[in-house]
Amino acid sequence: MRKIVKNVFSAHINDIALQLASPIKSFSGNLITKYVARGSQDLHDLALKQFTPQNNHNYLEIGFGNGDALSKFHNRILENSVDARLFGIEASQYAVDKAYHKFAIESEDGQIVIEHSSQLAYLPFPNNFFEGIYHIDLFYYLSDALIPKIEREVWRILKPGGKLVCTLDLNRLKKWEEWGILKEKDYDVMRYLEYLEPCGLTNIKVEYQKVGNNNRELMLITATKPKACQQDDDPEAKFKQLEMDIKHYLLEEALLKNKAHKIVDSSRE
Repeated sequence: MRKIVKNVFSAHINDIALQLASPIKSFSGNLITKYVARGSQDLHDLALKQFTPQNNHNYLEIGFGNGDALSKFHNRILENSVDARLFGIEASQYAVDKAYHKFAIESEDGQIVIEHSSQLAYLPFPNNFFEGIYHIDLFYYLSDALIPKIEREVWRILKPGGKLVCTLDLNRLKKWEEWGILKEKDYDVMRYLEYLEPCGLTNIKVEYQKVGNNNRELMLITATKPKACQQDDDPEAKFKQLEMDIKHYLLEEALLKNKAHKIVDSSRE
């Protein structure tokens, strides 16, 4: 029966897959964002439990979706009377626009900073800036080439001793695979884990935790940036890395523009 439904509604399933990866302003985008958010509350809670916010600390969520985790984290900071700042970055302009509206007051006060980046491989933050970075429902939408770039950026902007947290629900992902929304290789955890150590992160842990009344099993991945990083104190190494990052960025921009021109030219023909 599922196979028949998949064949009949293949176009709709493809739309769902695209909306999950990067929602756009539409009825389906709004509906899918809310659906995913309802099933992600336990994932948010598990991720946020890994941090103890303190004064003058900065925290970043990569791919914040509808902003529920940012909202929970902000409420927790207020409850504990802590002067910490939250940052969220998204590739979806629709999600960013909704976040600006949702966190209008907090953004005005500088308590929550919202950023948009169509290329998450380049995170617009200074070196050694965040005590904690977390993400939920993210890496399985990314290409094999993009994952190590993002993890390298995470290493760069984490403070020495800072923590990276990822939470996911493999059972939910398997269901999405059954419906043709994802492929099995997309949520292969090794795609994510294999680059953490080469990118400079250490103390990598993978745990399974049961949450809620139905003992829902979630996966928790954590890693830290070593407290002593020689490159952090080496201006020459920093300059070389920055130079390489700029070259990679300019190259990708040139390739994207060239591809866009070819598409326009072919459409004119």
